[in-house]
Amino acid sequence: MDFQMSQIEKLNITELLRHESLCAKKLSAYMNQVQDPQIRSVLSQYHNLCQQHTNMLNSFMQQAGMQGGGQTA
Repeated sequence: MDFQMSQIEKLNITELLRHESLCAKKLSAYMNQVQDPQIRSVLSQYHNLCQQHTNMLNSFMQQAGMQGGGQTA
């Protein structure tokens, strides 16, 4: 089911997708560098949250009839 989304909303979601994707990539890199398992666990939790946000934003874009632009890391 498609719903209407203004151009500014589409641009904002596209920008949010870029931010979430970058966040996930950085967190992934940090997880590979950290030795402390507790810190790695926290980074992993935030990485998963970024992926969830990316999936949700992609879903919004698809519902609006646009292909999502974000990638999950």
